Amino acid sequence: MQGLGNIRKPIWILPILLTVLVYGISLRGELVFDDSNLFHTYLPRLKHYMDAFLFQGLLPVRRAYYRPLWWLLLMALRDLFGYSIFGFHVVSLFFQAVNGSLVYFIALHFFNLKEKRGAQQGALLTALFFAVYPLHTEVVAWVSSGTVEGFCSVLVFSSFLFFLYYQKNPERYRWALLSGLAFLAAILVKETALMLFFVFIAYDFIFLRGSASKKRFFLYGFIIFSLFLYGILRLSQQPTASLTYFKVSSLKNLLTNLLGTFGYYAQKILMPYPRDAYVSEIPGSKTFLVWSAFALGGFVFMIFKGFKRDKTLFFHLLFFLLMLSPSALIAVLQVSATPLAERYLYISSYAFCFLLGSIFLPLRDAKGILKKRKVFLLGGLLLLFGSLSFWDTRIWKNNESFWSYAAARNPKAIFPLVELARWQIEKGKYPQALAFLTQAFDRSPRNRAEVFYVFNTFGDYYDQMNQFSAAEESYRKALEVYPHPNTYYRLGRLYKTWADKKPHKKEIYTRLAKESYEKLLTIDPHGEWADEARSFLEGL
Repeated sequence: MQGLGNIRKPIWILPILLTVLVYGISLRGELVFDDSNLFHTYLPRLKHYMDAFLFQGLLPVRRAYYRPLWWLLLMALRDLFGYSIFGFHVVSLFFQAVNGSLVYFIALHFFNLKEKRGAQQGALLTALFFAVYPLHTEVVAWVSSGTVEGFCSVLVFSSFLFFLYYQKNPERYRWALLSGLAFLAAILVKETALMLFFVFIAYDFIFLRGSASKKRFFLYGFIIFSLFLYGILRLSQQPTASLTYFKVSSLKNLLTNLLGTFGYYAQKILMPYPRDAYVSEIPGSKTFLVWSAFALGGFVFMIFKGFKRDKTLFFHLLFFLLMLSPSALIAVLQVSATPLAERYLYISSYAFCFLLGSIFLPLRDAKGILKKRKVFLLGGLLLLFGSLSFWDTRIWKNNESFWSYAAARNPKAIFPLVELARWQIEKGKYPQALAFLTQAFDRSPRNRAEVFYVFNTFGDYYDQMNQFSAAEESYRKALEVYPHPNTYYRLGRLYKTWADKKPHKKEIYTRLAKESYEKLLTIDPHGEWADEARSFLEGL
């Protein structure tokens, strides 16, 4: 620890080097989870860069959010690397490295407020912890998450850092302009960045109350303009779509889910192992809710103590709560099929890493046995975090490793088994695929999404096995639950194939194929299957 005090600029490079060392193995990863849809379904819809803003062709697929700059980034990467997953992994790793450096400069500001002596060491510790914290594996190793969470975090941390520079030098408007532009870009990447506005207000209230210059309101004016512009862009493309996804249950269930959500994230931030790569439901057992209540009480107590004694502690507790709050809404409003995810802690985890840095910083003055062991304590914790992150990156290597882990961690979940079956079908391992599908069906699908995925995948299996009647029946059952364009495409393709195989029934199968393709085009006229459907219909 003492030696760190002699290290001068560029000390912020150390988190970058550690990031590459720990997560470099992620460059060998394949398409995982939603990556396949991203590469094969959504990106092909975007022909021109303006499509990312106008949302042409994407509206039938993504109604819950508006993220044009994310799509713009993906299009640029596609044009640069093609559909090679390696290039996308490089960018995800780059975002993690940049975020580690930004965390260093943000933490340096707060350690200078707290105590000038040792500020560099404290900021470096915070950045090193952030670089290797195990909960970040999902963001770094999974392209769909890394390109949105990582990109958004770069913009959020940049906006916050420029905000801090501006508050320190309010006569320099360029910092306010850069902060505002980064904020606008961040909310156009992901909606959770909106909470940064409240982080700014919290900082002003805690550190600048009674001494704020009127010049500082220049930034808030720009931010309000950004929010207005974002609202116009979003509503012009999605006037009512987002509202249709919210499903608020009874007040009791809502409060129970909210408490369970807080307890889950509190547990994960304090004990980030074992990993939860896929979470199908909010924990709601009585034991867990009791733990959640104690955790919430402890959090409130720390906020009260911080307000009285330590402004930096108070602020970072609020930062954690504010940046995590959109994730709580996702859970309690049941917007997503996976209500909880470790990636939602990514930005919030900065606050926890800052607290870790604050705890370890006083060891520089330790005496006795701690003086001799401080390097081993710090090095041991960083080695532990780094080893867990390196090891857990293997979970995201491919779909088989990911869904096998998810199935083991969620013994009652159906979706991981269905995805494992789809993986086996792609590899031509049909007996294994049938075994997974049968196991999923035996678990009695509980909602429309589960029923749909089970029958849709059964249809794919029977289609590959040339069992026409069984495949047709499975696809029809899937469509009874949800009229998905992909299922209509597969059903139309099935009829078209059998029209060629059964000449005496060609007219019947051709008519059925025509009906399926027409319904596909009605639902999704700009999708990846639309051109093939139109080609078939024009050839009749």
